Amino acid sequence: MARIYTVLVILFAISNTVIAGDQDVFQVETEGGYRTASGEPVALAKTVALFNARIKAVEISGRYLSRKSLIKVYERKRDEIYSLTANKIQTEILEENWETVGTTRIYRIRIRAKIQASDFVKAEMEDRKHEM
Repeated sequence: MARIYTVLVILFAISNTVIAGDQDVFQVETEGGYRTASGEPVALAKTVALFNARIKAVEISGRYLSRKSLIKVYERKRDEIYSLTANKIQTEILEENWETVGTTRIYRIRIRAKIQASDFVKAEMEDRKHEM
């Protein structure tokens, strides 16, 4: 009877770890945009808008993860760590469009980003490499 109980406790502990591991991946939907001046390349608008959407996703996830004490609060290094994280996260483009307002064109993008606490840790490690 004691063996069965021990096996059940071990299985329960393992199943909770797997569930927690699945919950560590956050999916966040955000939007980004870029207002182009006449003559600016389309590729620049798309790149900047995508980065803006990614950084918003990282900021949302970073606030949540730091409140849950899953990542530390990056005080002075916050912008650097978040920028490095934004460049590495997985994203899926959900929607993109151009809008014309007068002589200005605005490129807008909507993404779904997958972010993990480990993405922040990897970015922090990369930042440390650049400091040396």
